[in-house]
Amino acid sequence: MNILNLIKRLNLKDTVKIAGAVILSNLIGYAQDTIQIKEVNKPKNAIVIIASPKADYNNGFKYFSDEIEKVKDAGYNVFVDTVSNKEEYFDAFRKGANSLDGKFDLYFGAAHGKPKYITLGRERKIDEDTASTKDYIKNKLKSYDLQKVDLSCYFNSEARGIQFSCSVADTSVGECFVQLLSNSLGIPIEAPTVKSSMPKLSKDLHIKYSRIESLFYMNSIKKEGFNSEGKGNFRSENGIYYPLLKNEKGEISVEWGDINSLSIPQDFDTSNVYHFRYNNIVREVRPQK
Repeated sequence: MNILNLIKRLNLKDTVKIAGAVILSNLIGYAQDTIQIKEVNKPKNAIVIIASPKADYNNGFKYFSDEIEKVKDAGYNVFVDTVSNKEEYFDAFRKGANSLDGKFDLYFGAAHGKPKYITLGRERKIDEDTASTKDYIKNKLKSYDLQKVDLSCYFNSEARGIQFSCSVADTSVGECFVQLLSNSLGIPIEAPTVKSSMPKLSKDLHIKYSRIESLFYMNSIKKEGFNSEGKGNFRSENGIYYPLLKNEKGEISVEWGDINSLSIPQDFDTSNVYHFRYNNIVREVRPQK
């Protein structure tokens, strides 16, 4: 049946209904496509909070502006605030959200730090008798300052964070600074576990060190027994260190380069076998609530 015969068999009302339905369907599809495009192109927001230059005792953050440019190059609208105390730090989130008119997709913090705090500012303490600088008072943001502060309302669901501060993600500390910060912001945060030079951001906005720096700052912990791969070490009374390999059957042999031919020494004792566990110098901490 051709189109003309179909139209003749349909009355005018039916024809109008069909045409209207087709037009409406096309409009709905167009609207959905437009909404999806807008969602894909939705701008990303980043908040960058930097400690006061007075707290930068060694000029470690002198070229931090280069790292901020990387965030902009990655397509983020960036709000930058320099703070000198914890009150200014907390208020930066409100100011940033108002400035960018929306929630954040990235947090980026920079300050000198220790496992349980970061230093935001430094003030001179004057000796009243000599009117000279006696000491400096550090304005710190400590782990416990974050315990009852919920800033998660400022972040989108897929947001993440970066904290450029020495050892704030130290694995040997129960509630390190970054763990409490992650809980407060409600986002995963990447940060150094050791005291180090200022790292850099990769193009995909992750903390990176050069290979030499990674080897230099990597710390190790001596552990008893073989590791999960069956590798271990033994120091004999003859002064030789024996790298060992324990296979699936529990058989132990010397395994390492040119000394594979060496046999296990007579004074070998499995209770004296040890291995080293190397800690990553950067780790991501997730919220715990």
